Amino acid sequence: VTGDTMTGALTGTDLTLSGGVYLGGTGAANYLDDYEEGTWTVNYTDNSGNTSSTTDTGYYTKIGNQVTVTFSAVNVDTTGLVGTDILFYTLPFTLNAFQTYGSVRLYADVLTGTISLAAQGSTGNARGLIVQSRDNATLQSLDVDQLISGSSDFGVTITYFTDA
Repeated sequence: VTGDTMTGALTGTDLTLSGGVYLGGTGAANYLDDYEEGTWTVNYTDNSGNTSSTTDTGYYTKIGNQVTVTFSAVNVDTTGLVGTDILFYTLPFTLNAFQTYGSVRLYADVLTGTISLAAQGSTGNARGLIVQSRDNATLQSLDVDQLISGSSDFGVTITYFTDA
């Protein structure tokens, strides 16, 4: 190391920085000041504000302002939710203004006959929803009454951007 410049290889076991790091250049776009991995409790709600008793554990990786989440919804109990309302799931961070889509995997007892599904983030909120298209129709949200209470299972993976 000479002054601010290091040449050659650096070996060791751990590196702790008090600030961020520039990767691949010194421009603002190359500055990484946040990396984290964690879990959050996934709750299921409807657009009337009712909450399901079912909770699941979700896993996330946040690199800068990009967040990738994944979780499995197991035996979602829809008791107390309004059947014609949209089913929402919580996310660990609020989405910024970009429209975001991800993938959904159905396990059992959900949406027979559905042509395509996608996970979607709800812009400006820390929640998402599942959208569907049947018989080449336009995308529509998954409503509570399309689940079989206590036995519907699905998995979600979504990558989105946050301002946090």
